[in-house]
Amino acid sequence: MVAVGVVLLMVVAVGGGRFLLGRERWPLPPPDVAFPEQVRFRVHLCEQAFEMCSAANLARARETERVEAALKALPQVASLTYVGDRQAARQYRRIWGTDVGSSWWEPGVRNLGGTFTGTLRRPGDFYAMIRLGERVPGVQGFSREPTGFWTGKADLEVQLCGNESPGPCRERQPRGPATEAEKRAIVDKLRELKGIKAVYLEDREHASRLAKLYVPEQAGSPEAQPASMAESYYLKLDSPTLMTKVRLAINAMPGIQGIYPVL
Repeated sequence: MVAVGVVLLMVVAVGGGRFLLGRERWPLPPPDVAFPEQVRFRVHLCEQAFEMCSAANLARARETERVEAALKALPQVASLTYVGDRQAARQYRRIWGTDVGSSWWEPGVRNLGGTFTGTLRRPGDFYAMIRLGERVPGVQGFSREPTGFWTGKADLEVQLCGNESPGPCRERQPRGPATEAEKRAIVDKLRELKGIKAVYLEDREHASRLAKLYVPEQAGSPEAQPASMAESYYLKLDSPTLMTKVRLAINAMPGIQGIYPVL
């Protein structure tokens, strides 16, 4: 019995050592996998807010079944789903509501109109689809709907202050990017929390590559270059229900621009 107890103690010690060693290696680099194919898009229907929408197009935008049939007939469109105004508002709140939490954006959320989300047959079909789709009555325009690199790989993004950071990073005091000391303090705090499987650091170069992938039309703009990017920690949790716990533990720490769920 004594021998068995000794063996068990050794196993626990070794297991604990491995666990601690894993946390000591945080933050990890982004997973070395292929970037996701970008084939998703969103269709914006005419609304009162758009000055270019005529009365006739406003009326046609409400005939969602006709609009859907016309869009589905486009050869570049592989799939299409209608998103009503209430569902669009729920999606918006899910992404931003827990972080923004101020009254200025709420009227805009309440007045969100319905949209369509869809997928292309090939990534290169976007402009050909627009040329045909803009002729569909009731359609105001199109935008890309990025397929996120971090979807499924992380549950929470902790965005750090950068060179051009708005919001909390500026409101607290004029400052530059998160310092190395601030970054170390954030990671040290994350090591103390239970329920975090992994912490990844997305550097400015990786963030820039994703920005150019998601919106290739802006690949040459200053905003998409590494110098304009902010670094982020991406957290993989044992359960998404731990998001609030993590947020409360680190939200007030210096160097953090915002904390957002990964969808």
